[in-house]
Amino acid sequence: MSTLAGDFWVCGDCRSINNAGARQCYNCRTPRDRAAVDPESIDPSSHGPLRTIELPAFKGSRWAAALASILILAVAVMSIVQFSLGRQLVDYQARGIATAEDYAYVGSIIIVAIGIALLVAAAANGGGVLGFLLGGLFIALGVGRITLLRKGRR
Repeated sequence: MSTLAGDFWVCGDCRSINNAGARQCYNCRTPRDRAAVDPESIDPSSHGPLRTIELPAFKGSRWAAALASILILAVAVMSIVQFSLGRQLVDYQARGIATAEDYAYVGSIIIVAIGIALLVAAAANGGGVLGFLLGGLFIALGVGRITLLRKGRR
């Protein structure tokens, strides 16, 4: 029956002919391990799907998209706040009001904010150990710097 040259496989859901190296059907995107049918066993006079293919249950990702949107907005707000604080510090330093310790204090707050963002991202993505570890370390570093800066002012 086969008049095609080369290796190929046929999708049992939509009857599309796919290259041998394709991991899914180009037409219906059904994975090869679930849809592949032996081309020699196909009756050319029949129509429709060659067999019923059970796909895994659909897992919605709307929550991940909403979380990503919220995190993008949070980063944008944090960038605006950081820019405003930096501008104020530069203005204060030009007037002789701000010192290098003030810059270190703002940097410490930013490090704590990055740690919190890492913890939130790790929790949102299933709780990776590395994410929690890095988030905790960033928070500890920022809090430690703030503590040392406050002790130095006394």
